[in-house]
Amino acid sequence: MVDDPMRRQRPSDATTVAIALLSTRGYEATTVEELADAAQISRSTFFRRFGSKEDVVFADHDYLLERLSAYLDAASGDPLEALRHGARIVLDHHLSRREASLTRHELLQRNPTLRDRELVSSHRYERAFASYLREVVPGASERGWAITALAAGIVSVHNDMLRAWLKRAEIPATEILDTQLRSLCGLFSPVLFPDPNERAASSRVVVAVFDRDIGPGRVLARIQSAIDGAVAF
Repeated sequence: MVDDPMRRQRPSDATTVAIALLSTRGYEATTVEELADAAQISRSTFFRRFGSKEDVVFADHDYLLERLSAYLDAASGDPLEALRHGARIVLDHHLSRREASLTRHELLQRNPTLRDRELVSSHRYERAFASYLREVVPGASERGWAITALAAGIVSVHNDMLRAWLKRAEIPATEILDTQLRSLCGLFSPVLFPDPNERAASSRVVVAVFDRDIGPGRVLARIQSAIDGAVAF
C-alpha cells in the first residue's frame, strides 16, 4: 500500500502564531503558557502537539521530512529527477508561506541555539536524499562519496535559493532552483550512473496486495492512485 503524502497534517496555524510571538517578544522572554494562549490551545495540548518551546520552531521540518521521505519512498522513473522534485517540494512549502518563513528566519538569526539546531535539521534532509540514492544507485557502496556529496549539495543549493528568495520575493525561485539542481545532478550523473541504461533501470516497482473478492475496477483504481502518488506529489 502506497502512503498518500497529501494526507499528512500540514503545520497548523498554532505553529505560525507561536513563531510570530517568539519573534516579537523574544525567544527567551516568551513562556510556554504565553505560546499556548496565543495559539488558543491548552498548555497540555501544546506539549502534546509540539513537545517543547524549541520544538515548535522546527515543526515545519518534521512535517516536510515526513513528506519528502514519503515521496522518495514512492518515487519512480529518473532518480535524479526525483531528487530535484523532492527539493522543489520543500522549497514550494516555504514559498507558500512567505510571511511565516520570513518570521522564522529572523528568529533564527537572533538565536545561536536555534541556528545550531537548524543546521542539524539540514543534515536530516541530507540523510533523506542519501538514503534514497543508496537504494537506487547501482553499486552504491562503491560510490558512497558521490552519494554523500550530491545529497549535501542538493540541500546547500536549496538553502541558498531559499535565502535569496527571502531577500527578494520577486525572483522565480522554483525555476532557478530547478536549473541549478539540473546542473548539479548533471555533474554527478556520470559517476553515479556511468551506464545510462542503469539510470533508466532504477525505477521503482509498485506492489499491490488486495483481498480476493475485490472487484477489478477497484484494483485498477487503487493501482492508478499509487502510480499518480509516486509521480505527482
